Amino acid sequence: MKRLGFLPLFFLILGVAFAVAVFLRVRSYQVADEIALRPGRPPSAAAERGAGREESPVPPPAARAVAPDHDPVPLLDRPPRFVVAQPSASAATAIPAPQPRTAQATPPRTATVAAATPPERPRGEAPPRTSARQVSEPSGERPSSREQSPPEPDPTSDSTPPRLIAMEFVPPQVADGEETLLVIQAADDLSGIRTVSGTILAPSGAVQGFAAQRDGDAGRYVARVMVPKDAAEGLWSVNYLNLTDNASNTAAITAARGELPPGASFRVVSSRPDSEGPTLHAIWLDRRSMRGGEKNLIFVRAHDDKTGVNLVSGIFQSPSRAARVGFVCRAGGDALWTCELTAPTCADCGEWQLEQLQLQDKANNMTTLRASSSEMLAAVRVDILSDFCDATPPQMQSIVLDRRAVSNAGQSAIEVTVRLTDDACGVLSVSAQATGPQSSGIPPRLYFSFTRGGDPHLWVGRLVVPRLAAKGVWRISFLQVLDRGQNLKTYTQNDPLLASATFVVE
Repeated sequence: MKRLGFLPLFFLILGVAFAVAVFLRVRSYQVADEIALRPGRPPSAAAERGAGREESPVPPPAARAVAPDHDPVPLLDRPPRFVVAQPSASAATAIPAPQPRTAQATPPRTATVAAATPPERPRGEAPPRTSARQVSEPSGERPSSREQSPPEPDPTSDSTPPRLIAMEFVPPQVADGEETLLVIQAADDLSGIRTVSGTILAPSGAVQGFAAQRDGDAGRYVARVMVPKDAAEGLWSVNYLNLTDNASNTAAITAARGELPPGASFRVVSSRPDSEGPTLHAIWLDRRSMRGGEKNLIFVRAHDDKTGVNLVSGIFQSPSRAARVGFVCRAGGDALWTCELTAPTCADCGEWQLEQLQLQDKANNMTTLRASSSEMLAAVRVDILSDFCDATPPQMQSIVLDRRAVSNAGQSAIEVTVRLTDDACGVLSVSAQATGPQSSGIPPRLYFSFTRGGDPHLWVGRLVVPRLAAKGVWRISFLQVLDRGQNLKTYTQNDPLLASATFVVE
């Protein structure tokens, strides 16, 4: 057997050693890939090579891509093969946008992750850092509004109405003819409560009003509620509550909307309850015609089965329907009530119709009749003649505010001047309302009246703006004018003249 020489033997041993080294090297790549793809696996010491090197956060397993087997650099010795869809400015310049090798679903609000081959850079250089905000937020998305604190309320502008805290009747049960107290607990944030009022509804439908007075400094308001004799038996409840503060912000709270607490009712026990309103038996005029300025009599016969009739009143309407004249009756014998009707001197000429009649008994039960539904009322008409026959309400020509801006640091006043014309009798009265900016519920309102100026066509009103009134744009929301013929007209903010009647509270 021929013996090998030294050189062939040397190269054979060298080749075997080289093959073993290659095999071990390839095996190390496979082990490293398996370690890197295990979920929740912390980085090994090989991943932390390089003193002071800082690595990017490890993405979820579903967001990784498998490295190609032919990559000459071990997986744990190179930067992770992913880029965030929203890189920082530095990352955008250092890492070009790659095409993903594999596409996988990502959870909501998590940036899309794709495989990419990073560019070469010197060993020891830290890869671009990715912030947590870039990972969790898509491009262009701003922080949630929950992170932004609400604006601080302005302590110099009261635009919030009072709030109801509690209410109760003491005692919660009374007999007819007795009294109970309505105790209301309310609060206001800045200017303080000015008025507390409302109405109480009986089971029969009878309505009784109340006005509460402040009791001490604890935010308590008390109203005395007198239950009439023989009143309807059952549960009496507050059906409307009005809370107004000194800046004219109003809270209108109703039972129909379920805004009143359970304590807003009391029980009435009655031995002889009256739950029916009076009944009309007859109505007629003393004279079927009259002249303006004269008086006429109306006779009403009404009956109530238990407590008796307590009040009779009514309203006549002019032929043009622009004027109304009311009357109140006084009791006589045999259930007969006598009413006095006085026609304006310059009344609209023609037949005036009895439009409405109200009958109330002593238990506050009300009967309301209208000409549209009652034949007895429809037949009651009176013919009125006058020298002027005024059928037209006054007309507003202009409105001027002497100030367009006021401060709410203290009480301020604005002088409002209106020019009016009337075709016959002349203007009798003028009133108006200013409405402030609405933050919630009913906007604040300021009522004011006018007096005649030096010129008979000019009327001047003094609009008082209270301290701490809501800041912003206020406007004259309506203006009512009444002439001596009782013709009434209401101008609203839709009218071109009132549309410009605005001012600013600063």
